[in-house]
Amino acid sequence: MESLTIRFEKSRSQNYARACALVERLGGAVDDDGTAVLVLKTAAVREHGEDVVSLMEIIRTWKTTAITLGRTRFSAFHIWMEVRKLLDCYDAYETSVNQRRYCSQPREHRGVATGFGCRLLDDLIGWGKEAWWECGDIDGKGVFHVDKKRLLWVLNVEAEKKALNLCPAFDFERVRELVEKVFPDTINPEIDKGWRYVSEHGMRVGVEPRDEYSSGGIGVRVNVGETDDEDSDDDTRSIQ
Repeated sequence: MESLTIRFEKSRSQNYARACALVERLGGAVDDDGTAVLVLKTAAVREHGEDVVSLMEIIRTWKTTAITLGRTRFSAFHIWMEVRKLLDCYDAYETSVNQRRYCSQPREHRGVATGFGCRLLDDLIGWGKEAWWECGDIDGKGVFHVDKKRLLWVLNVEAEKKALNLCPAFDFERVRELVEKVFPDTINPEIDKGWRYVSEHGMRVGVEPRDEYSSGGIGVRVNVGETDDEDSDDDTRSIQ
């Protein structure tokens, strides 16, 4: 289990004493020279979330502040924002009737499920953002091959950037299982009618879901392997 480490040196800020008091209340220590160090396990961050966020809010602009999660170092302001979002999300998870379903549902203001089993893991949902179906290559027969190895690497980078390992409900192994077992290895819009080609200068360069409200992911509509008896003229979207 990774640990969150917060360190800062003595400051002339009027809130320095309050920051030190929070560190000590959370089980950390303040040296004789005024350097404060706090190490928290994931569960403790959630248990004492209000105090952790308050501490980060105080020290987020101090030059001597250093915050790491595992081997990843964060800017204090960035992780303060991410932890606030994460804890708000987990509070809603705690009161959800169906907790597993909660994590797989869209964030309300986006309206598109991520498909990766975590509503905050949303950098690759497409439609204005990068998309997981852009991770791979199309062959000469018009079949798109999803590069799952790179996709998982990109998702892991995103999870680290967003400090998702601090969430007790988050498990990257579940993300890995979804990608490896549920997401398609290949997509062929000639057969998989939920998809269409993306064309550039008359050449097929990729694929995308037909449905603009779909992320192509689990719980939405992957549609791989399904057939559709209805003809459609919308087999390709051209990039001008």
